[in-house]
Amino acid sequence: MVEFALVLPLLALLLVMALDFGRVFFGWVALQNAARIGADRASQTAAAWPTADGGKEISWRADYEAFITSDLRAANCDYPTPHPDPTFTDVDGNGDDKDFGDLATVHLECSFDLITPLAEGILGGSITLAAESTFAINGMIVVGVPDPPPPPPEACDAPVASFDTLPVANGGGGSRVQGNVSPFLVTFTNTTPSPEACPITGYLWKVDGNPVGTDPVLLLHPFTDSAGGGPTNYTVTLTVTSDDGTDDASIIVRVTA
Repeated sequence: MVEFALVLPLLALLLVMALDFGRVFFGWVALQNAARIGADRASQTAAAWPTADGGKEISWRADYEAFITSDLRAANCDYPTPHPDPTFTDVDGNGDDKDFGDLATVHLECSFDLITPLAEGILGGSITLAAESTFAINGMIVVGVPDPPPPPPEACDAPVASFDTLPVANGGGGSRVQGNVSPFLVTFTNTTPSPEACPITGYLWKVDGNPVGTDPVLLLHPFTDSAGGGPTNYTVTLTVTSDDGTDDASIIVRVTA
């Protein structure tokens, strides 16, 4: 029992020193991770240093600070803010240290306060850990480069003209609309496809070659029996135009009154 009482303070001291060692080791791991995260971010946004000239660069630097701080919060140590800027190494020697393949290095330090008096006395107070990580510049975002040109316009085919009639056309003896009253009224409704990428730019309705309208939706036209009782035929044509060509669609209107 006496022996245990003598050894107990030593065991407690060793336990507390082990806790200190675990805290320091955990902090060292967090510091290494924070340095790697910072170097990775700096390698992708190297244009933000040494000065931030634009809104994007300011945002990149803020992200750099936020990513490192987020990883160091769990380390339970004291670190300077703002975090040290990354340094860049001109690997190819061309005078520009932010080219593809150059190096971005982040060096971080963190100070731990020990809870064991003996360890604190031996080490002279708090202990400072350091971590450094280097990443090659492989995702640099260049400021000032104009936006890429728009993609080429979608390839379009020539338009295919089409329209419907009311009354509905029949197919006997060729597609035609036939009426037995004069004047015979027929409504023509345009059904030509007009895709957004290749819109129709012009419509022209003609009767026997004579223009009668340019309405893109429909045309109402009267037809008379000019022969005085015998059937009279009229050719109605819709001509559509786009940047890719022109097409016609026709139908016969017969008046038999």
